[in-house]
Amino acid sequence: MRIRTLLELTRPSLTDAEARLRQAGYGVLSTAGNFSRVWDRPDADHVLKLFSTTDQGYWTFLRFCMTARSPYLPRLRGRPIQVNHHYSAVRLERLEPLDHLSWVVEPMQAVFHNPDVPADRRHAVIRLGATYPKLIDTIRVIKQVCLNDQHLHPDLFERNIMRRGDVPVIIDPISYSDAWGIKEIPPTPKRRTPPMGMSPELQDIANA
Repeated sequence: MRIRTLLELTRPSLTDAEARLRQAGYGVLSTAGNFSRVWDRPDADHVLKLFSTTDQGYWTFLRFCMTARSPYLPRLRGRPIQVNHHYSAVRLERLEPLDHLSWVVEPMQAVFHNPDVPADRRHAVIRLGATYPKLIDTIRVIKQVCLNDQHLHPDLFERNIMRRGDVPVIIDPISYSDAWGIKEIPPTPKRRTPPMGMSPELQDIANA
């Protein structure tokens, strides 16, 4: 416990980390309540997401992204790290709003949120499967991940879908709740040196 407490004290608070990002030219791209904040810089090809360490839904999704090979999942630039007990960080590829791909939202939701696809959406689902091979399989696997844990819930809405060119990308489709309190958070990494390939800003946060 003493070692962990000392480690917590040597890493920057979320407020300090965000101040450093602003000084480095980053700005807030999007927020999700008190759970996460995505930062970007105009000249960067990636974004930096700071999220609550206790958000088991997002941790589960990140682990899935690191093991599944699907073009419909975001590409991580390095591995996510737990900065301290309060927040964690991950560097992700830069994606774009759906725009002309907005038609994919309803059929993706129909597959994700319903045991059986409603009759009025079957044509759109068929089009989705024909246009994006394996996308429906990816959606169903994520749904199964949720079904395997009573505290994980499907959360696929328009705000959780972006695009890479003409390919839809699912970015944060799992929410987390626990009626008996927060589950145990992932263990603090034993080494403070972040993996190779991590951005200088994230290295500063991890090593401060």
